[in-house]
Amino acid sequence: AYNGELADKDFYHKKEELHNSHLEINKYFDSINSWQKEDIEQRAEYLADRVIKIWSYFGDDSLPVNETASVKDTKPKKLIIRGKQQTVKTWKDVLICTLNTLYDLDPEKFQEIVLEFPRFLSKDDTKFRRPQKLENNVFIVETNFSAKDIHYFCVKVVETMGLSSEDWSVEREPK
Repeated sequence: AYNGELADKDFYHKKEELHNSHLEINKYFDSINSWQKEDIEQRAEYLADRVIKIWSYFGDDSLPVNETASVKDTKPKKLIIRGKQQTVKTWKDVLICTLNTLYDLDPEKFQEIVLEFPRFLSKDDTKFRRPQKLENNVFIVETNFSAKDIHYFCVKVVETMGLSSEDWSVEREPK
């Protein structure tokens, strides 16, 4: 909400307004005295560190680089789970189909997934800004993630369900 109002103001005016903000994340500016390229890059690092603390599963580099990096700039065509193929057009489709299929395979185990990833999944749609409802009435927090993040999350969920990388794959093509 501040962007339009502060767009043409100088840094010190913006800093004063942000100091009065009720958003905790804006308290960062209390200790900042300039807003140059280096300051912006430092802020980006700060925000990235906070994101990794909140959503730690995105900061885990345990997947082989070729597996996570290879989905960037690709478009999914087909999702394969335990030999069952589903046509998909977007990474959002991959996420939703993966979660719906895993629920169908083992509803009790899927409930463990909901408990293990509460920042992603919930039975309460009021916890999220734009929830996406699955077939089993569980809600996904958000579906507007990058291909890499969706791929990584799906791999983590598949592993948590006790399946292997041979049980879940996505055929894809370059964008």
